[in-house]
Amino acid sequence: MGLDILHMQVYYTSTMETPLPDSHNITTHRQARAQTREMLRRNAVDTASQLLMNEGPAAITVRRIAQELDCSTKVIYTLFGGKDGLANELYREGLARLRHALGQVPPVEDPTRYLTAIGWAYWEFAIANPSYYGVMFGGAIPDFTPNEASKASMHAVLAEVVQTLRHFMDRGLIASGDPTLIARSLWLLVHGIASLKLAGHFSDPESGQTLLGFSLDALLAGLLRNREQ
Repeated sequence: MGLDILHMQVYYTSTMETPLPDSHNITTHRQARAQTREMLRRNAVDTASQLLMNEGPAAITVRRIAQELDCSTKVIYTLFGGKDGLANELYREGLARLRHALGQVPPVEDPTRYLTAIGWAYWEFAIANPSYYGVMFGGAIPDFTPNEASKASMHAVLAEVVQTLRHFMDRGLIASGDPTLIARSLWLLVHGIASLKLAGHFSDPESGQTLLGFSLDALLAGLLRNREQ
């Protein structure tokens, strides 16, 4: 199944980072230091992401990140507190990119079109950000568990979809039920296929997209059929 224009629009925006504050608005030394710190944090997180993808979790050490950035290990410890803090920042950065990707889906009143777009946005985020996705959902860094604040942020992303589903139910556009269960079913469906794709279980590039398109159609057809009963 080919991607339509809506899907392609979501893909390109999902690969963009949230921009840094406009440098023209920086008027104090404190603001300049804050921006420099944020740029260093992003560079460290991006470097860790690339190392994870190219060399595996063993490469994610404070010393290696400092070496790649040509800075002291003290800088990395100050920013992240250590390896676990860096791993948590990878998780949070991936979460920010996922939220951005889902946020690009237009607020339409057609539940089929909305949920299809959400499914594709999640898929395209996973394919475009395999190292971040692996940290978030694939156990890419052994023994890492995100902190409670990061877990809460993940649930908040899903809650935005739940809220839209509840809106559809209130308007009679889909059958009344548990919107959280529907959102999690959609998440599970796309996550499973994306994980198989990233693990190399499809013989050609189109197989994963074809399976996802078929599965989304089947799930949404069931929702609409329940509405009509």
